Amino acid sequence: MAKSNDQQKFNILHQARYDWMHMGLQDFKSIGEYNYTLLKITLQLKLCDENITKDQMLEKTFSTFMS
Repeated sequence: MAKSNDQQKFNILHQARYDWMHMGLQDFKSIGEYNYTLLKITLQLKLCDENITKDQMLEKTFSTFMS
């Protein structure tokens, strides 16, 4: 059973990292949708023991707006 949980955690972590790296403002219809997705990704990363700081979230948002 633990092996299955490890695989599931690995899959969530892999997808969350990918989503974090590739999200762009143009992919969303509204700022609210962007914020929701940003928080969802950070919670998925936290679930996998990878914490995103407020500074990292701000940097991500600023860099996304600039691209």
